[in-house]
Amino acid sequence: MIRYLQNHEAMKPNHVKLFENYLRELNLFQEEEIQFISEKSTFRKFKKSEYFVEKGNKCSDFIFVTKGIFRSFFGLKPTSVITFGFTFERNFLTSLSSYITEEESEENIQAIEDSEALVLSKSDLFQLESQYPGWNKFLKIYSEKQFFRMEKIIRRIYQEDAETRYMNLIQTQPHYFQRLPLSYIASYLGITQRHRSRIRKGIMIKEKGVLTRGKAAIKILD
Repeated sequence: MIRYLQNHEAMKPNHVKLFENYLRELNLFQEEEIQFISEKSTFRKFKKSEYFVEKGNKCSDFIFVTKGIFRSFFGLKPTSVITFGFTFERNFLTSLSSYITEEESEENIQAIEDSEALVLSKSDLFQLESQYPGWNKFLKIYSEKQFFRMEKIIRRIYQEDAETRYMNLIQTQPHYFQRLPLSYIASYLGITQRHRSRIRKGIMIKEKGVLTRGKAAIKILD
């Protein structure tokens, strides 16, 4: 029996193993719950620029990202787009307000590179909620995190200048600059591409000045 279970586990696709291990790490679910959630999930691939949620449509699914990146934003015209979040691998994602209220979504969620995810439908999650307590706990935690994230974004935009926002992002989320288009980063920071370039140039000039002064000080000491 043990050997059968081991073989069964070994035969699972990597994206399923990733998903189940993530659920175990949360310490919210019993193994029976994890297997239920895993068995109810369906695998889906997203092409670059494909939408998971588009404004005006209802969102009735959660996804767990196993590969790639998704961008959450308001607006559709390039001049009016406001990016407010990025979701990387090993994270859940949904249009929360639409999922809860069952109304049309005001946001867009789009894959910014070829991506893969496990999809959980609302009907299956309702069944999960009625049978197991773990999902209710997870949904509460997820909702709270989304609320605090949006609060932080609003506070950052109104209380910090553009250069401070740029520097803080470099320090706290350096992987953004490795994996995301600079135009999306600018939108996330609430600035234009040109403004971002000016900030970057200004920072480089400051760093060069500090380096020059440092060399001069060393020369005087010598």
